[in-house]
Amino acid sequence: MRKEFEMTQEEMDIIIEINKQGGDPVMYLSGGMPFGESLQEKINDYWEILGRKYGFKPLTGQASPKGKLFFTAEVI
Repeated sequence: MRKEFEMTQEEMDIIIEINKQGGDPVMYLSGGMPFGESLQEKINDYWEILGRKYGFKPLTGQASPKGKLFFTAEVI
């Protein structure tokens, strides 16, 4: 079931800041272990935090026509 959520302006500001900072240079250590996070990984990590806070599955978020602070996602 999808539900509409509204994040705070502070949460949106964090997403904007993550985007501005971009991803880390990703290097691979011996054994193929990555060191550093891509921009996508950082954004996904933050959506995981929001999902726990608001009770939705993080990778299901979609924009809402109501505006930048609103989104829909599948409820846990």
